[in-house]
Amino acid sequence: MIRYDVWLEEPTLDEYRRGYSPREDYVLAGMWPGAVLTGASGRRYHGMRGFDELKVGMAHTYMFMELATGNRYALPGNLYPELPINQVEAYEYSESAGAVHFVGEHVRMDVAEGWFDWSDAGGRFRLHVEQVGSACTFWVPEQEGIEHPIQHRSQIGRATGEVDGDPVEGFCFLDWSYSHPGRLYFQLPLIRRLEKQWSMWLVEYVDGELDGGSCGRGGGRRGSRRRT
Repeated sequence: MIRYDVWLEEPTLDEYRRGYSPREDYVLAGMWPGAVLTGASGRRYHGMRGFDELKVGMAHTYMFMELATGNRYALPGNLYPELPINQVEAYEYSESAGAVHFVGEHVRMDVAEGWFDWSDAGGRFRLHVEQVGSACTFWVPEQEGIEHPIQHRSQIGRATGEVDGDPVEGFCFLDWSYSHPGRLYFQLPLIRRLEKQWSMWLVEYVDGELDGGSCGRGGGRRGSRRRT
């Protein structure tokens, strides 16, 4: 049995600042934008970045790829040779009146209440994301079998933009994790103990209604689901 708490919230700009601390002695352990997109061309794309989960001030490439269509076993193609999996680059963090900014050689993230802009690969991958519904946050404190605590906030959104000139739209998420200072994300229980697989979705119906959420499957009997 794992003790935890989960709730919905509406983050303010302060909660997007890099120095935000949701609990005493908690600091940012990682931020992740990710998107699955369909282009006007019919091509499908997947992009994902990490910030600060390896080292403060560093942005990490998870993937930028074109997804195979019609053959789920085909290997995806890397979109940008200069951004291979596990590419790492330094970025500068700054704040303005209405947003916070993460700017590196290839990447730029501008995050505000209710939306964010994500530009990557020197502008060839470019998205505007409107957040949908509330953020879902869960907290797992220190306990037997959980050496390091974690508080994790997840938001989903509807993305529009361009990938290599192809107009796209689709699903996007923006996740944040917090723990004690000096703890890397990969030391935290979310991926080591709590969650082995996760899925997220956003459906837009013809009448404009949206339905979205996420679910996770842990080891053994552990698992969770949350819905906006």
